[in-house]
Amino acid sequence: MSKSDNSLRGLKIVVVGAGPGGLTFARTASANGANITVIERAGNPYGKNSGYTDRSFNLTLNEVGRKILGNARSWRGGTDVVGRAIHNFKNSDTIKYTQYGEGDRARLTSVPRPVLRQNLVDIVEEHGVKISFDTKVIEVEPNLGKVACENKDAAKKNIEADIIVLADGIHSLSDAFITAMPDGLLNRRQDPLSYVSVMLGQNVSKSLSSHHMHFWHKTGSESVAIGMPNSDGTVATLLISPYKGVSDENPFSASDQAIERLERDFPEVLDLDPSLAEQVKGRKLGHFHYKSITNYVLGEKCIVVGDAGSASPPWAGFGANTAIYSGDALARFLIGCSGDIKKAFLGYERYKLALADLVLDYASEHGEFLNKEVAENPEKRPIGPVLGQIINKTIENTDIPDGVELLSF
Repeated sequence: MSKSDNSLRGLKIVVVGAGPGGLTFARTASANGANITVIERAGNPYGKNSGYTDRSFNLTLNEVGRKILGNARSWRGGTDVVGRAIHNFKNSDTIKYTQYGEGDRARLTSVPRPVLRQNLVDIVEEHGVKISFDTKVIEVEPNLGKVACENKDAAKKNIEADIIVLADGIHSLSDAFITAMPDGLLNRRQDPLSYVSVMLGQNVSKSLSSHHMHFWHKTGSESVAIGMPNSDGTVATLLISPYKGVSDENPFSASDQAIERLERDFPEVLDLDPSLAEQVKGRKLGHFHYKSITNYVLGEKCIVVGDAGSASPPWAGFGANTAIYSGDALARFLIGCSGDIKKAFLGYERYKLALADLVLDYASEHGEFLNKEVAENPEKRPIGPVLGQIINKTIENTDIPDGVELLSF
């Protein structure tokens, strides 16, 4: 992993955000001697909100995420998924399967979001990383390495660091810094499709394969439903639609509204679980976004990791895996540059801009494939696992500083 287990000794680093990207960076950097503090606005994942919530839809680890995390404890509680199942296509009674491919490279591991958080928190804390949950960042000074934060009891604290890593997701602190730069550019667009998450219980999902991503589509409709199995027999499902004509982002304000829309757009899923109407009543829509930035380096001591820098809808399972890879890559740039922050930051930014551009292009193409081609051609083989190939191509075509050893696939 590094020239020395102590190659980052003496570096004091604050990570904003305890998601996959931030925690992966924290683990790798801490293992090489850095002093890491993570600030997380959400509560401890072992608290009362640690189970299935509105943000419970599974995160899917592919070959990239599994190789970097390296420890099966990271995906404990997950389910291996090897392909796609299409149910009742064109009112057929049969279930058709299309495989993603064969072998470990094609395998996907689906983990409920709260469970993955628990697993990663356990591992990084064992590496000596300190995590402050229920703590909101109030101000960041990128050139001075200063962070002001406030906990749930309104107690304020100022922290000074050699490096600040912003890993706080799609709606992030980095946005304001980037747009304020003379040459800064932030591109964010909302995908026309929105979603509501539901859970198919064990009692209704027995007929579903426990090792396939499930795909329901009504012919002629723009709406789709995607389900990912959990190890407990339930299936985390997204009801995805343009939801045209919906006001206040709430298409399910009452039971009769919920039933009407479910019958129109998701009849197969409603037949499977009639309780969906009660699950979605009163729920607001979630939104998919594409995001890219032009500046990952924000001042002398601040840099961006994960969805705070680039994000896409989960069509190709790239989100968490790209964030995990980016967090690990930043740590490796610092390690390979022997703690030379400026050199590591510039090398990482150049590399990450090239990688993010390719990832977003592919995610957009894959979205077209998922929502159109597969719906009309259920037997068509989906595009194989390509994130590793994109990473390898980026490494080959980017000037990586001497000494930096990035993982390839």
